[in-house]
Amino acid sequence: MSSHPPDNHDLNKKSKQELIKDLVRAKNLIRQYEEQTDNTNVIDRLLIVALDVFPDVVICYDENEKIVFTNDAYHTVYPHSPPKNKIAGCTQEHLLRCSLNAGLIAHPMAKTDPEGWLQMRLEERRNMKGSFVGETTHSTGRTYLYRHRITPAGACIIIQSDITARKDAEQKVIRANKELEQHVEQRTKELQESDAKFREYSLISSDWFWEMDDCLRFKYFSDRNREITGFDPSIYIGKTRREIAAGRTTEEKWIKHLDDLDDHKPFRDFEYDLTRIDGDRLTISVSGKPVFDQTGKFLGYRGTGSDITAHRVAEEARDEAWREADQANQAKSEFLATMSHEFRTPLNAILGFSGMMQEQFFGPLGSEIYVDYTNDIHRSGEHMLTLVNDVLDIAAIEAGQRFMSNDTVEVNNLLNDCIRSVETAARDANIELMLDVPDAPLYLHADNRSLYQVMLNLLSNAIKFTDQNGTIWITVKGSDQKIEIYVKDTGIGIPADKLPSITEPFSQSHADPHRTQEGTGLGLSIVKSLVEEHGGELNIKSELNKGTTVTVSFPLR
Repeated sequence: MSSHPPDNHDLNKKSKQELIKDLVRAKNLIRQYEEQTDNTNVIDRLLIVALDVFPDVVICYDENEKIVFTNDAYHTVYPHSPPKNKIAGCTQEHLLRCSLNAGLIAHPMAKTDPEGWLQMRLEERRNMKGSFVGETTHSTGRTYLYRHRITPAGACIIIQSDITARKDAEQKVIRANKELEQHVEQRTKELQESDAKFREYSLISSDWFWEMDDCLRFKYFSDRNREITGFDPSIYIGKTRREIAAGRTTEEKWIKHLDDLDDHKPFRDFEYDLTRIDGDRLTISVSGKPVFDQTGKFLGYRGTGSDITAHRVAEEARDEAWREADQANQAKSEFLATMSHEFRTPLNAILGFSGMMQEQFFGPLGSEIYVDYTNDIHRSGEHMLTLVNDVLDIAAIEAGQRFMSNDTVEVNNLLNDCIRSVETAARDANIELMLDVPDAPLYLHADNRSLYQVMLNLLSNAIKFTDQNGTIWITVKGSDQKIEIYVKDTGIGIPADKLPSITEPFSQSHADPHRTQEGTGLGLSIVKSLVEEHGGELNIKSELNKGTTVTVSFPLR
């Protein structure tokens, strides 16, 4: 089989087909390129829109340091720069000069050597490689974080973020931390000083300090405890009060004390006896306060202990002295009562016989001088009997031997009886007696004899120390709780420094007009004692040369 070359007709037909295929392929490629170009344009536009709404500043330089793109945020931060539609193609140096001329640069060198600062910044940026992050503060006070990214071709993208709020927050945190550190340091110093003071006080204090944990176990004693008790306090650490006082827990006061501890109650001045290691007896007083945290959880006790042995000994000596004084007073009262009775017997005879002689019962005495003598004897005997009766009264009251009846006393009638008893003396001294009582009768449940003695004493005193032509007012006031009787005179009064002792028995003073007259000085003492025996009160107010007001009040019972 022989072969022969293709003719020209066949070749031309093939070339046309391949050409058509190439043309179709080229057309498809053109269409694909056009589609890709359209897509790229859309993406670029979307990217530009996104960057314009981006809150951070975005600047793009080409490899020749000329602006390619700035977003809207840039022109907000740098309003002195060329507008957005004219900024493309501006150099980096031009933009820096705009900021410098606008006074936006806060760097100190920008004010002292602006050109030097500009060249320094340009040199820094030209020497940047790869990525770089830094901070800058504008003269507006706002701080920015800038991030530079240099492309392999030499272009530059800068993103600048406003971090003013963050920096302010950081500064606040720094200041707060510094203040906290200073506060902690100060408090630590104060606590150290307080602890040092506490330790010093615990060493020099007459008391000692102790602590319990939440299980009521002792966990601390100050050194003062060892000095006072003689025991090593470490033997108590880890033990409860109940364990330490095991032999006393059946005593009533210990039962209450231990109950208070169990109930986490505060306690004060719990006293107990302790025998020192050397055998001496001590009386101890302890006080404690429960400690709780903020949630109310019980943490334990803190407290103090004191050696009150000397105080206890002084109390015992005082009590013994009181007993001895009471016995002596009782003996005195009994002696006075006995002696007064011994005086009364011959006085009765003197009064009886002198009275008979006054009346000349068995005939004339023979001389007027004897009559005067007899009158003097009788008057002196009566005065002596009054004195003896006063002594007997005060002795009986002090000895608790005065009998008190429970009478129903109508106050108005009582006062009228007393006034009748003294009206002759008042009339002789030209003294007016004024009685002011309620219309309705007032009643007291009291010893009638004692009330009569009280009022008679007060009226007698008022008459005795009121000048002629004076006035004495007797006023009665009643309420639901008590009855008050006022005796007010226009007499010579009592010095202020004598008022506190005016009712003391046997307290005589020449400077006291109530005591310069004849008497034992027992009148007001008896009044006070009798009033207090009835649960009442005696009150005396006086002004020298103007008068005295005595008030007695009796409760309604």
